Amino acid sequence: MDGWPSQREPVEWLVTDFATRIRQGEHPTIAEYATKYPEYATQIEELFPAVAKMEQLRIQETVSREAAIR
Repeated sequence: MDGWPSQREPVEWLVTDFATRIRQGEHPTIAEYATKYPEYATQIEELFPAVAKMEQLRIQETVSREAAIR
């Protein structure tokens, strides 16, 4: 994540990256991001648990929907 586009806040980019990785089946950790981006650690620790929960619910909903179709 070199160079932040000026129209978006760096934390927004981090949230997007974190959520995308979860959707791709990865298991990123909040600690990983807080350590890698210490200047945003407080915001990461506040926001990322909710983002992780939303992505988990999205995955569960998709799985349930696919199971209902079968």
